[in-house]
Amino acid sequence: MEDVLTNIIGWLEAQPDWAVYAGLFAVSYIENILPPIPGDLLIVFGGYLAATGSLSVVIVTVLAAVGGTLGFMTMYEVGKKLGSRILEERRYRWIPVRRVRRAMKWFSRYGFRLVLANRFLSGLRSVISLTVGIARTAPLQTWVYSAISSFAWVILLVVSGYKLGENWETVREYLSRYGQLTGVLIVIFIIVQVIRYSISVKNQGTDDGGDG
Repeated sequence: MEDVLTNIIGWLEAQPDWAVYAGLFAVSYIENILPPIPGDLLIVFGGYLAATGSLSVVIVTVLAAVGGTLGFMTMYEVGKKLGSRILEERRYRWIPVRRVRRAMKWFSRYGFRLVLANRFLSGLRSVISLTVGIARTAPLQTWVYSAISSFAWVILLVVSGYKLGENWETVREYLSRYGQLTGVLIVIFIIVQVIRYSISVKNQGTDDGGDG
């Protein structure tokens, strides 16, 4: 993955401004469909380029945020079109069914708050977009919440690259730690939910026994 990032950055540095803008937009869009693409770091790099005066910080922010939103909504449309078949048919093996099922439970509980937080949940963005598509959420609300999430996250990344300047790559370590922390918190959340469910089932069984 590091080689891919280095190659993309090397290519972007050799391109005219319009091509760099197009590249940042494309990466922001595609990373929602192919999560392994290091889109976040490239957006930070865009912030660094804006700090050098090569690019406009406003244009970088808008293009990256719009690209991310469109990518999210593309996967939303995929989920909406395929529906529950995603969870049943084997031909969709490229879709992480287990994660989608888990996200569906979260959505049933948290609703659009999950969409609002999607950009901050690294590794789950495409899963969340598929989930809300399967749930056939209101398109306008989904657009609005996903756009808010995308702009908030992109502004954070661009400002980081802009402020850090030549040291922009230090963000890589923080993003890695953030991803690990997010993963740990999700695991803890799942464990807590399982325990709560087990306790509720046990209590229900006790109540039924008492009634008998």
